[in-house]
Amino acid sequence: MKKTEQSQTSSQENDHLLKQYDCPRCKDQGHIIKRVPDINPETGEQKKHPKTGEPLFTDIAVKCECFERKALAARLKNAMIPEEFINARFDNYEREKPFQRLLYNAMVNYLKEFSSIRNSKHNSIGFIATYGEAKIKALPPGERNRVRQQHNNYGLGKTHLQMAAAKWLIYNAKVPDENGHMRGCRVLCISDTFIEDLSAAKRFNDDGEQFNKLLYTAIHWADVLVWDELGKLKHTETREGLYYRIINERYKMQKPIIFNSNEDADTLEDKIGFAAADRLFGMAKNHLYAVEGESYRTK
Repeated sequence: MKKTEQSQTSSQENDHLLKQYDCPRCKDQGHIIKRVPDINPETGEQKKHPKTGEPLFTDIAVKCECFERKALAARLKNAMIPEEFINARFDNYEREKPFQRLLYNAMVNYLKEFSSIRNSKHNSIGFIATYGEAKIKALPPGERNRVRQQHNNYGLGKTHLQMAAAKWLIYNAKVPDENGHMRGCRVLCISDTFIEDLSAAKRFNDDGEQFNKLLYTAIHWADVLVWDELGKLKHTETREGLYYRIINERYKMQKPIIFNSNEDADTLEDKIGFAAADRLFGMAKNHLYAVEGESYRTK
């Protein structure tokens, strides 16, 4: 062997020895090779060498223990949980007030039922206002403040519970993949600004690539869509069409939506359109809660 070839070989061996792996066991391959008995499918017995009679073995690839850990980390990253709610958990949600206990118990009970209702028509949960923001804004200034304090829907911890639920689903829920094998639940957290992102993407001169990518993520990729402050934006025909497209497609595929809104049933219909609201309220038929109470920000 030439000197240059020897040098290259030595360099490659050193690179291999010095390489740092997140998982030394599988060297970041996600699987390890395991030697198992080679079984005759007809007899159920281990095959033997025809000449020596020694038991035969075969090598198979099995998932390394790091596989699910990495998949979990990827699901958490892709969920897009807002930074301010990274530490949102069920155990650090205050439950002093009756409305807080109502919200907490509603979400916990929903998650207990999730696996059995996931593929049903009524597989979603929503927290809405008892007196919508749009109605309050339409009141005279003096009346507006009085009614807002009487029917406050802000600062109740709805988003906190949504994000706690998102993390619970990512860590605990299993759903079938395209081949029927169970995998971890994919969750996507959005706010109403997602509709603005869609509108902006629609104007891009990229043959709809970005627009379709965003839609695919919200409709098809996400097993559960967590929607914060639904109906926050002003109504336009274009936005109503986007609300309908996302909600209707998920309705048809029976894919859950966990949502909250500062609008009530009537004003939310005005914001997202009657057709979208009808489907959404149907999806959350058994888990739709109109709530009000004291804001934790101003107490």
